[in-house]
Amino acid sequence: MSVGNPRIERWLVLGQALGALALGIAWWRSASTGWPDAGLALSGLGVALAGAAYPSLRRAFRVGPIPQPGTVLVCTGIYRWVRHPMYVGALLVFTAAVTSRPSIGVALAVAFNATWYLVKASYEESLLLAHFPDYAAYRRR
Repeated sequence: MSVGNPRIERWLVLGQALGALALGIAWWRSASTGWPDAGLALSGLGVALAGAAYPSLRRAFRVGPIPQPGTVLVCTGIYRWVRHPMYVGALLVFTAAVTSRPSIGVALAVAFNATWYLVKASYEESLLLAHFPDYAAYRRR
């Protein structure tokens, strides 16, 4: 069963890449006037959480939200506790960026990225519901 629109997927991935670039530039150009230790801790937690997704996903891992044909619903590993660990990890990294270098530019880039990831996660949720018959039950747990 084929679900998802490849054109929407490309836009979501492109926006994610541009958002990451904008955040990197804004962060680099801002003075380190925040709490760098807190930012480092949040960033480390975010990267660890996102990285914990890979061993569970393996060949199902992808940047785009459209599920790969032939993959199974992953409910083990980090996915036993968190439905979208990569998105939650990214949100922690965004929080770390604004914590370590608070500025209007970083805050705007974080707001864009957080909104973009929430839109992407919402789209992915609809695709997962359509692709995996057991996803609704998994989501309720």
